[in-house]
Amino acid sequence: MKIDTTGGEHQLQDLILFSRRANNNLRIAIKADKTTEYKAFDKVIETLQEQKSQSF
Repeated sequence: MKIDTTGGEHQLQDLILFSRRANNNLRIAIKADKTTEYKAFDKVIETLQEQKSQSF
């Protein structure tokens, strides 16, 4: 699922929050390739840490 992490809207944060409410045992996987910029990857990690979902 592609999520916009660059805009002002917090789509990823909302998706994590609502998914955790629906299924507390949810596991999140991050997939990237060599063309993915570190900045984008770091933003996803930061969002997970803010949501206290950093056990991955």
